[in-house]
Amino acid sequence: MKQLSWKSNIKHAKLEYLIKELDPTQDLSRGGITNRAIVAANDMTKAMSKEEKGNWWEKVAKKIPELNNFKIELSVPTAMQVKLDDENEEIFEVISENIKKALGLEVLQTQYEIQILWMNYYSWLKEKAIKVGSEKEEDITGPEMVKRLVQILLLNRESDVEIIEEIKTALLQWEE
Repeated sequence: MKQLSWKSNIKHAKLEYLIKELDPTQDLSRGGITNRAIVAANDMTKAMSKEEKGNWWEKVAKKIPELNNFKIELSVPTAMQVKLDDENEEIFEVISENIKKALGLEVLQTQYEIQILWMNYYSWLKEKAIKVGSEKEEDITGPEMVKRLVQILLLNRESDVEIIEEIKTALLQWEE
């Protein structure tokens, strides 16, 4: 079981916060997040050519400065560490090599590597959240559902009373 340690900064704290907002899994530890980020990165890039992988990791790395636009007060731990699952160690090494080649680096610092890996995972989670319910043609996306729910509630028409009651029931069941 490989352990990674790095000096953290505000970008790590912001990414961790953003991932925890979107990640539907129970294990929101840094290790859990990192291991899922490795699996997601592997799934996303395994069918890509070397050139496509290079372009992919370049795009992900260029998204990191966007974190500066996200304003929130967070405490930043001095250092962070994670333990990789045994099955993810080899995958992590391959991903590291791909990132180094893509960015033309001789050495890839763990601090930067985790930022890229977490940014990739966050982008994947965000895309997945936006696509909620849009797998079938007749389904709608998450944002479209919210838009329709707000419209139903604001219009408050007599004909929508039954639908509003069904929504309330579904929300109460979900909360249990």
